[in-house]
Amino acid sequence: MRPKGKLPQLLLCFLLLLLLTSCIGQDTLGSEDMGKPSYLSPKERANLVGTVSDAETGGPVPGAFVAIAGGGQVFNTTSDEEGAFFLNNIPAGRYAALTVFTKGHEMKVLHDVELEPNQTKKLEFRLRPSGN
Repeated sequence: MRPKGKLPQLLLCFLLLLLLTSCIGQDTLGSEDMGKPSYLSPKERANLVGTVSDAETGGPVPGAFVAIAGGGQVFNTTSDEEGAFFLNNIPAGRYAALTVFTKGHEMKVLHDVELEPNQTKKLEFRLRPSGN
């Protein structure tokens, strides 16, 4: 019997993100920062904001899971009722993958995402319906 609900899908994607972060090269976030304090000044932080919408209707996609992973770290959130998401005050650097998904839509993955210090990066995702 196949499990129902979002939890199995979220767990699978989280495990995929962990696998991706374990395969990161030397030039990604965290690899050269081992042993440094976890506190970063605001100048060493970045924000990732954006929207998730349906590619066919253009309407917002609330509840979409948005995660960015790199250097053994994963930061995630979900989109709000307007399809907006906010990942604020995360470490600047290069991340292996940015993943956006929700039930009923195809998953989007961006690889090798760079966040500059003190940057607010804005992204828009248009997810195609998957029939699930």
